[in-house]
Amino acid sequence: MTKDKFQEIIDNSGNDLQFKVADFLHSHEWEATISPYYNDPATGKPREIDIIATKKYKVRNEVFAVRLFIECKHIKDPVVFWFRQKNMKSATELAKDNSILNDKPDYYVTQDQGLAKHHYVDNVPVAKIAAKSGNRDDVFEAMNQCLNGLIFFSNGRNIPSSYHVDFPLIITDSLQNLHKRDASSGHAPITEPFQLEIDYSYKQPKSSGDSTDIMKYFLIDIVNFDALDSFLQDLENRDIKLLRENLDWDIGAQERENRHQTNEESFDLF
Repeated sequence: MTKDKFQEIIDNSGNDLQFKVADFLHSHEWEATISPYYNDPATGKPREIDIIATKKYKVRNEVFAVRLFIECKHIKDPVVFWFRQKNMKSATELAKDNSILNDKPDYYVTQDQGLAKHHYVDNVPVAKIAAKSGNRDDVFEAMNQCLNGLIFFSNGRNIPSSYHVDFPLIITDSLQNLHKRDASSGHAPITEPFQLEIDYSYKQPKSSGDSTDIMKYFLIDIVNFDALDSFLQDLENRDIKLLRENLDWDIGAQERENRHQTNEESFDLF
C-alpha cells in the first residue's frame, strides 16, 4: 500500500497546531500575527517565527503591551531533558529586564506574602540540556526561532509601546515524547509545563554597521496546548498584574509630583 506522502507532510508538521494556537489566542483577546518573516541583520538571512501575540492594557493615560514570541512544535521523536536548580540571581534580573521594573529593588519581583510574584523567580528546577533521538532537533530549532525573533523585534523594531514586556514560549501539542533524567529510575515522563534555561550568545548590530557579541540569560516556557489556558491565566494574575500595578504607581507618583511643582510655581506668583 502506497503511503500518503501528503498526509505524511501534514502529520510531521506543526502547522495545524500553529493555527490552533492562533485561533485560541484570538478568542482570548490577543492579537496574533502568524509566521512573520524578518531579515536577520547579523547574518543577512531571512528568518521566521510562528506567532507573535500582543495584548495591550490601558494604564492611566499610557498603554502597556505584552508580547509572546511563540514557536509551535509537534515533537515526534523522544527527547530527554536534564534538569538543574534555576539560577535565581539571573532569573531575578531577567524578571526586572523591562522599562517598568529595571530600577526597582529585587523584592518587587520576588516577594508577595512569602510567595514569588513573577513566574520567572519560582525556585524550581529547570531544563538545562537535552538529548534526542531521530535526525531533527525540534527543541533546539524552536529555541533558536523564538529567541531570534524576540531579539530582533526587541531592538527598536515594531515596539508596541514604551512600556512593554516580551516572553519567549514553545507550545507543543503534547508532552508525551518528553522525559526528564531521573537518577533513581533512569528517566520519567514530563507531565506539566516547565522552563528551559539558556545562556544565549548572539551578535548585536550597531549603528556603525558592525556588531558586538552578546551573551544573555533567558528562560523559555515550554507548554503543552492543553495547559495553555491555565498558563496564560497565571501570567495574567502574576506577571502582568505585577507590571500593571507598578506602572500605575509610577505614573501616579509622577502626576502627583507634577501637580506639586505646578502648585509651587503658582504660589511663587503671589
